[in-house]
Amino acid sequence: MQNQDSFLLIEVLNRMLAKEHACAIRYATHAAMVVGPYVDPVSARFQEIASDEIAHAGKLRERICALGGTPTLAVDGGERPAAVTLGEMIEANLEEERGAIEEYSKILGTIPRHNVLLFRTIEDILKDEQEHLEELMDLAPMREANGSRRQNRIRIDGRTGVAAQHSGHISSLDSRD
Repeated sequence: MQNQDSFLLIEVLNRMLAKEHACAIRYATHAAMVVGPYVDPVSARFQEIASDEIAHAGKLRERICALGGTPTLAVDGGERPAAVTLGEMIEANLEEERGAIEEYSKILGTIPRHNVLLFRTIEDILKDEQEHLEELMDLAPMREANGSRRQNRIRIDGRTGVAAQHSGHISSLDSRD
């Protein structure tokens, strides 16, 4: 039999599970939609993050079951308009990662000390979400004083094919050409 604390924790974990489902779908969709000069490394990274979100969902399911709950099949993507350009995709994902970090941080504070497995699981997910946020911030367009947008941090690493730091205008990142 579940106590009230377990019931509330299961409810919160199921809410996060529904969000992880949506995040995995969003990142996989964005990976397929990316166009422009950085398509390969950005698409690959979005796909990797989608895989991370699927792994997070699996970890949440395990902990929900361990607490005596039933994992949700729901998908909670919120009321977000579809992102079309790379800039919009990055902004949407930045917002979601910030929200996830805030939620998982709150959850950590509610986990009983004796539930080490759940604490470490949430801590590991939180670490991944923070890494995703940092990577997305490196890709995010920066506004200059004159209102023009510059991309301060994308370049392709010749050895790894991964997007890294660079400075230049990003007009091609926002086009669907």
